[in-house]
Amino acid sequence: MEHKDINIRETENFILDILGNIQERVFNDALCRDGRNLLYPLEKVENWLANGIVSNLSEEGKKAVAGLNIASESLSWSMFYDMYRSGGFVISGPYETSKGKVLIRENIDLTPPFWPFRCKYSWLREILVYDEKVEVTGDFANHFIYKRPIYGENWIPDREVIKRIEKNGLKYWHEYGLAREQEEEEPVYYRKLYDPRNDFVE
Repeated sequence: MEHKDINIRETENFILDILGNIQERVFNDALCRDGRNLLYPLEKVENWLANGIVSNLSEEGKKAVAGLNIASESLSWSMFYDMYRSGGFVISGPYETSKGKVLIRENIDLTPPFWPFRCKYSWLREILVYDEKVEVTGDFANHFIYKRPIYGENWIPDREVIKRIEKNGLKYWHEYGLAREQEEEEPVYYRKLYDPRNDFVE
């Protein structure tokens, strides 16, 4: 891309200035090339954990946390959309702490000034401690991938998931697939959307 008023050197300096600014605000590589996005010093995370954590959640408790994750992230998506999602939602980590591997999910603006209603809460922070066996990495776009399934190899989907698959199946695939020829968007790609062992559902 060419612009008459800006030369290559000025463009490079601008990009380097942005990267330098990011580097001053994080505690790892600015482009997350180490698979982490560390926004807080480890001491601060440890202090949060020292205030108490909820452990040994029941199945209902786990579902409640998962429901909160989905609802809060969907709210941020609806307000900021995908390209500007980081304006309202961010995940940082993984942090290696005394309690285990930690990811921090934050909805940082639940009541933006342009939205016509006000939420009761303007900020939500979840500090989630994972089993050490779970391998998770993040990239510069704030996508986190679990390399080993959290639910285990013998995971059996809930009846609710099975019913959803039986009801919908691939009824939208033939309509949508005509315009999509990428290998990753074969029907098997969409079947993964129903499987909570991957990164589509958290």
